[in-house]
Amino acid sequence: MTLADYSVTAFTVLNGARIVAYFPQIICVCRDRTGASSVSPMTWGMFCSANLATVFYALTTGDRIIAGVFALNAIACTIIFALIIRKRRTYAWSNNHAAGQSRSRQILKSCQSALAGLRARLRVTAEHRIAARHAGDRWSDAVEREIDEQSRNYRCGRLY
Repeated sequence: MTLADYSVTAFTVLNGARIVAYFPQIICVCRDRTGASSVSPMTWGMFCSANLATVFYALTTGDRIIAGVFALNAIACTIIFALIIRKRRTYAWSNNHAAGQSRSRQILKSCQSALAGLRARLRVTAEHRIAARHAGDRWSDAVEREIDEQSRNYRCGRLY
């Protein structure tokens, strides 16, 4: 065998081993629960681009062995890159969704509190209006019913 044959054999064996070495990274990204924050998508995108460039260069020079090996490397890098992007989007969505739910609960509680205060103020306003109409009258059940009706009208948006 010549030096060129040894070089091609070493290249094929080492790059074949490199394809196997991608699997721990794939497993690591799949198991990650923090949105793959410790893995750089830019790095894996560059690896994928470099491998694809080498595939196209090898095809232009007619070297199918190099093109095949680098095509496998490009596929593995693309898988890792896609997993990273998917993990980051899923993690960001789940965090935003949870934050949005807690924010929605806070808004709902503040609206309920504001509405309770508004109802109390409207009742007082209705009491004052009715009391002004019945100045000097004794407080009766009829006055109480009128206050309740006015309060209900305010709550339902029937203002007069």
